[in-house]
Parts: sequence; C-alpha cells; structure tokens
Amino acid sequence: MSLPDGMKLIDLDEERPFFTLRSTFISFSIKSVKMLGYAPYVHVYLDEKRRTVAFQACEEDGQAVEFYHKPEQGKQALIRIASKKLCQKLMEMGGKEVKTGGIRYYGTFLEEDRALLFDLSHGEPCHIRS
Repeated sequence: MSLPDGMKLIDLDEERPFFTLRSTFISFSIKSVKMLGYAPYVHVYLDEKRRTVAFQACEEDGQAVEFYHKPEQGKQALIRIASKKLCQKLMEMGGKEVKTGGIRYYGTFLEEDRALLFDLSHGEPCHIRS
C-alpha cells in the first residue's frame, strides 16, 4: 500500500510563532522563544494605528521586560510576561476582551530585527487547559 496521490510531507519546524493573551499575563510558544534566541529580555513595541505589537530580543536596560530564564532541571519552561496593564492595552487595541480562556495571536519573525510582530486584529479564541 502506498500513500494517496497529492499527499505531501509537512515540516513541523515551520510552525508559526504565537502568544496567548489572558486577562493578566501573556504566554509564548516555545517556537517564539526559539526564534528570539532564548533572549532573557525583550522590548515591547506597540503601534496603535496598525493594531500591532512587537517583541524584540534585547539586553537588560531600563525599558527591557524579563522574558526567558532557563528552568530548573526537570521543570518545564513557562515563558510569560505578567502585566495586567499591558494585557488591558492589547485587549483594547485588538478589540477583544478576555473573560475566560485566552486569545491566540500568530506572528511573523523579523530576523534582521530579532523581533516577533503580531497583528492584534486577527486573534483566535482558545481554550486554556487547567
């Protein structure tokens, strides 16, 4: 038996980066973290007119936000930015309020800027596992 015509192999490594917006924090996919080079800090940029947000890998400075820290051995990495103020702003910009679950946003990696860019007008509701 052989595979039907038209079947093609998919490359799971080409998965798009995403973040999930919740009411008090943002969590990032491991793909997002890898693309940002496991950066310990990021800058957060907002463009209200275009309804976009970008997270750019950076060094620690007065405006950097903590991002990735290697987890203790045997523990899973949880990559979150806990900021109710930022979450409220993103909900406002995206026009979607998170009451339960979360909203998932898929983005684009801007390699030359070491940044991830997300369009907040295209979020998808998602169920959060407890």
